[in-house]
Amino acid sequence: MPAVIGNTTARIVSTETVFDPNFGEQEIQHWEGSEEALITVARNEILPSGGKCRVQQGEGPIYRMAVSYGEVQSGGTTEQPIDRWERVTEYIQEDLRNNPNVIFAAGTAATLNKWVQDIKAALKSNLTLTQFYATDADPTPTIADEQQMIYELYARGTEAHEIKRFVLRLRRTISVNFATPSIANALERIFTTTSLIATFAIPPEVAGTLPANPFIAPAHTAWAWKQRQDNSVFLPGLNKIEESKDWVFAAWSTLLYTLV
Repeated sequence: MPAVIGNTTARIVSTETVFDPNFGEQEIQHWEGSEEALITVARNEILPSGGKCRVQQGEGPIYRMAVSYGEVQSGGTTEQPIDRWERVTEYIQEDLRNNPNVIFAAGTAATLNKWVQDIKAALKSNLTLTQFYATDADPTPTIADEQQMIYELYARGTEAHEIKRFVLRLRRTISVNFATPSIANALERIFTTTSLIATFAIPPEVAGTLPANPFIAPAHTAWAWKQRQDNSVFLPGLNKIEESKDWVFAAWSTLLYTLV
C-alpha cells in the first residue's frame, strides 16, 4: 500500500476487510482530508499503485475517500478469472470441392477432382459432358446425375459456396498475480471439440452449444478448432490483464497442423 509522505491533511481514519470469492481478502482504506489533498493522493499515489478510489464530500470542507486494491489476495483464496464466452457465426466462400454434399455425391475426393477436371475441360471447349465423353464406340455415354449437376453449377460460374464458420471466443480478466496466465505458443495446433473443451476448461453451458462434426470431410483433413487470436493486454492503472482468444471450426489440414 502507498504511504502518504509530507501530506498531513489527507489521512487514513479506518480500514475494513472484505472477503471476496474471486480475490480473497481485500483491504479497504477510508481516508479523510481536504478535497484537493485527497485528489492529489488519489492521482499521484493510489492509482499508480493499482488502487481504485472514490472521493465524496462529507461535512463542510471535509471530504472522504474509499480506496480498494482489487489484486490483493491475502486470505489464500484461489483467484477465479472473470470469463466471457461467445459463440459467433461467420460466413465465408469455400471451394465447391470442399463441400461435404458434393464430396458425398462423387463418392470420393479423387472422383470429385476427376469430375471437376473434366467439367472444366468440357466448358473450355464449349462441350456438354455427353459430347466430351463421347467415343466412336459409345457416342451417347451415360452421365451421372451428380456430375451433371456439378457441371451445371460450373457452367453458371459457381466455383465456390457460402458456408458457416463457427467461432468460439474467450475474453478473460485476471490480476497480474494470477497463477496461470496465458503463455504464447508458436506451435500451430488444431483441437477436436472434445480436446478443446478439456484443454481450455470450457464450461458445460458453452460446450453444449458447440456444433457437431459434419458427416464427411475432405481428404487428409479433420473437423477441428484452430486458434485465430491469442492476445493479452496489460492495464497498468488497474493492475489487470485482459486476455482474448478465439478458435475457428473448420475442416483443417492434418498435414499442415498438429491435431490434438
